[in-house]
Amino acid sequence: MARKATDLLDVFRYGGDEDENDPSQVVSSAQRRSKAKKKKKAAAKRAAGRKGFRGLILSQRQVVLAGSACCLLVVLSFVLGVTAGRPGSATTPSIQKDVSESSQWVVIQGEMPQVHPATQKALDPATVHGDIVRDYRIRTQNLRIREGAGVLILEVGPFRTDERARDFLRDSGLDMARLYGADPFLGARIVPFRR
Repeated sequence: MARKATDLLDVFRYGGDEDENDPSQVVSSAQRRSKAKKKKKAAAKRAAGRKGFRGLILSQRQVVLAGSACCLLVVLSFVLGVTAGRPGSATTPSIQKDVSESSQWVVIQGEMPQVHPATQKALDPATVHGDIVRDYRIRTQNLRIREGAGVLILEVGPFRTDERARDFLRDSGLDMARLYGADPFLGARIVPFRR
């Protein structure tokens, strides 16, 4: 005769209203534990499968495209580096780095008042030097400023020839430079270089 489970433990142990004497219906605690372990292992495998490879898979076409872009960047950086460091030629005038014989060399000379016309304050030669170097990209050692009688004398150079000096003056935009209310290189002179 089938007996109804009245105890709470009987419900979980035997599965409810089943006959306790029927061995096919009885699940032992060892079997339940082994089933639970198998479920946990399967869940862990599924979770591990999801957390595995987190990289990026690229097709062959994408790899070739990325490699080409990298090569192009390397070539462009090399070309720009070589171009920036190239000394000037007859077609691209530049200030010469070294001066061996000073008698052959010339400089561009300009003048500006020592006092700012609007504020009537004295100009600091170091500030003027820094502004010209920054704005017109002249090497620091190629711009000299000295004080004269009420004026600042600006010298840019040296250059090998007068023609190169004039070309640099025009190409750099110094001939149109406006600094502190003055045009120092508007009437610039090309004079021999003196150390």
